[in-house]
Amino acid sequence: SLLPLLESLCVGETLELESRADSLYLGMGGKVPLSIHKEVELFATIALKDKLSERSYIANKLAFEKQSTERYLKQFSWDAQYDSLTRIYYQKMKEEPNKPQVDQRAKLNYSIESITGKFITKNKPDNPLLFDKSDKNILKGIHFLVGLLREGEKVRAILPSDQAFGPDGNSKVGGFNPIVIELE
Repeated sequence: SLLPLLESLCVGETLELESRADSLYLGMGGKVPLSIHKEVELFATIALKDKLSERSYIANKLAFEKQSTERYLKQFSWDAQYDSLTRIYYQKMKEEPNKPQVDQRAKLNYSIESITGKFITKNKPDNPLLFDKSDKNILKGIHFLVGLLREGEKVRAILPSDQAFGPDGNSKVGGFNPIVIELE
């Protein structure tokens, strides 16, 4: 019943809600973040600023993503290169020009965090990611980055959501959120 209520709001109107977390998030078509217990009572004020079409919504999300990435790069003073096709910013941290280029398969050490600095995941030192170029379950951005590496090299990068967890995100990263990754 929440979505029809939101759809009926006019620009400038405000709605105050008190609801269990699971009801509120599920009512909005999402999932309760792991950091919130599903039965906790939430109080929310929703003010309708503007009604957006699907296209406008996505454009706003992508603009937010770009701004977040630019702030991060400036804040941490990266000397990053930019790939305009993938929209990935990357910087090699360790180079091995005399080593062979990574081909079809490789063992990768990695760590991933949100652009806000929240830890997402990393491999254990004795358990690297077994990368196979034909594996479609590996993030698109990792495929791109591995293509830049030679054996023993290390790279850090900011992956936009379409190269990471997409518009829906996952249990640790919201949709349309870039991630910071290090690969070796």
